[in-house]
Amino acid sequence: MKINKGKILRAVLTSGAKKISQLKQDLADVEIIVKASTDTYARYSRTLKTALLNEWNASSRSAINEAIKYLEVNKYELNSETLDYIDKRMATVMGDNFAGAVSGDVTKAVNKTYSFAHSDAVVVAPAFAVPDLEAIAWLEGDAMFWIGSHYEKQTRKRLMTVGKEIIEQGLPRADAAKVLKKRFGQEFKKSDSYWRGLANHVTTRAREFSHVESWVKSKTTYYEIIGVSDFRQTDICREMNGKVFPVEKAVKLKKRIMAASSPEAVKKADRWYKHEEITDWRVEKLPLPMALPPYHFGCRTRTIRSTKES
Repeated sequence: MKINKGKILRAVLTSGAKKISQLKQDLADVEIIVKASTDTYARYSRTLKTALLNEWNASSRSAINEAIKYLEVNKYELNSETLDYIDKRMATVMGDNFAGAVSGDVTKAVNKTYSFAHSDAVVVAPAFAVPDLEAIAWLEGDAMFWIGSHYEKQTRKRLMTVGKEIIEQGLPRADAAKVLKKRFGQEFKKSDSYWRGLANHVTTRAREFSHVESWVKSKTTYYEIIGVSDFRQTDICREMNGKVFPVEKAVKLKKRIMAASSPEAVKKADRWYKHEEITDWRVEKLPLPMALPPYHFGCRTRTIRSTKES
């Protein structure tokens, strides 16, 4: 029998071209799916960010007006004693009261993100189980700590420094009140970037914790780190893009984070590394915190299920 080598070669080339075409289509489909889910996560983050910013701005205006009214109605001078009263009152308004006002928004953001990520992680979403409920409770508690403690940890010292500076200027009572209102407003405004970053952090961590549980229940073996390759991408996210990890590493990190004894201990268990701190970028050599994003405040990197080994 005569073999037509040309015909066979054309058939092979045609088959190869079809496979390449199908691969391109598959990649395009994956990009569409990833973008759609990324848009959903971004929407949850924006909703929480808006709630945090609106409440922070409204609460801070209310607290400042209350402080000014306290001075004006009682015809008090701004001195160390009246500043101490203002300090204590603001700590209540901007601490526990502020946290209580946004707690419902945090609960919604965590639950919506976690639920969506559970189905986004695999083809068929597994049912929720006890570990999911424990993770959601932990995520909400961690978020509320950083929200409730922000005034005490970040803003309070700045406001009291401003107050003491105004006292030292020896301004008349009315002038001191005007300057205090303006300067306090400026200091509160400095927290806007923090709330934008925190909203992203809360939803990112909820997404990744949910992915881990979904992979475990679906017996997924590997997952891949997917970054956003644009001019805003950080060096560390660019380096992590495309790396494939075994799911067991993500499980280990999640357990370590949730087992931390305090929110401060969580920061140590899941510390953020600078690009120059890591000298060996092989997956097996990377520090455990690199197993899951976020890798920094405002991180846009995410994870997807993978069928390949690194």
